Amino acid sequence: FFFSSRRRHTRYGTVTGVQTCALPISLVTIVLSGCVTPVALERQTPTVDFVPQGTVAVGVIDKRHWLEKGKPPTFIGRAHGVYGIPADWHVKPVLSVEEGDEDRTLAEFLQHRLIAGLKSSGWSVINAEVSDNEKSPSEIMQSSEADQLLLLELKEWFFSVNLSWVSSFNFDSDVDLIIISKGSTSDLKKTFKERDVIDEEANQSPQNHILMAYRAQLLQILMDPDVKNALMRGETSNPG
Repeated sequence: FFFSSRRRHTRYGTVTGVQTCALPISLVTIVLSGCVTPVALERQTPTVDFVPQGTVAVGVIDKRHWLEKGKPPTFIGRAHGVYGIPADWHVKPVLSVEEGDEDRTLAEFLQHRLIAGLKSSGWSVINAEVSDNEKSPSEIMQSSEADQLLLLELKEWFFSVNLSWVSSFNFDSDVDLIIISKGSTSDLKKTFKERDVIDEEANQSPQNHILMAYRAQLLQILMDPDVKNALMRGETSNPG
């Protein structure tokens, strides 16, 4: 069992296609109206420089404590508006920029972005059947026709952004990554936990900052040396 925890400070560069709004409208409407062009799908999806042999089933399971507190599986974080009053934000309408997004939960949104990025990287990849959260990773693997299973279990995936001024916002993530190969019970289990402090740009929307933060976190997980070795069916070292 591996564990990775860190704090990262991230500043994203300017995205092309920025437009301006001629009329003053609410900041939430700016996020949704296209006054700042949403980043293209390829900039939302993690692409890697290696290709495993065989077919990989990819799945994301939502085990966040927010669901136990009554939040819907579409919940992604909170935005603080005038006077710091918080409002819950969800996949729809904040992140629904591609066809089908408005009907996706957070887990389905991330799974879609993962698969899109890995397909564009040359992987043979399929959706893992993860609708039944009671299934163990081994059972999910057995029910698939893949050679490997890449599974992310979300324990936290949450942002808090202040819409009153341009500064920075926090993106907290806590993810268990599990990789299983055919005929194995577990090749790798590793935890990634961190707070990412995202510097906001005045010419960017909170929407784009969140989309790119999601991509960066998924890419960091995929490019971890232990993860890459397990996916390439290399040996992983035992934790010290």
